[in-house]
Amino acid sequence: MTASSASHIAALVIDDNAHMRVLLRGLLMGLGVRKVVEASDASDAFEVLQTQVFDFILCDVHMIGLDGIEFTQLLRKSEKKFGRYT
Repeated sequence: MTASSASHIAALVIDDNAHMRVLLRGLLMGLGVRKVVEASDASDAFEVLQTQVFDFILCDVHMIGLDGIEFTQLLRKSEKKFGRYT
């Protein structure tokens, strides 16, 4: 994938570690992804998902409160569709 082919991709990064969010944002932008939105926990992520659409989500598995696995299960069970291709 070239940087120009990834420029239309939108990503959501969910991690309770701010340093990891910065690293992932840099990695994704280095790959050409121009829209990277960050959420510090699952609750913030669900708020963001109410108003924005993403091609993919990178989510930490071990977060305080609702962890990444529980977040994914809730997302899959939701009646609302959160992606372009769902």
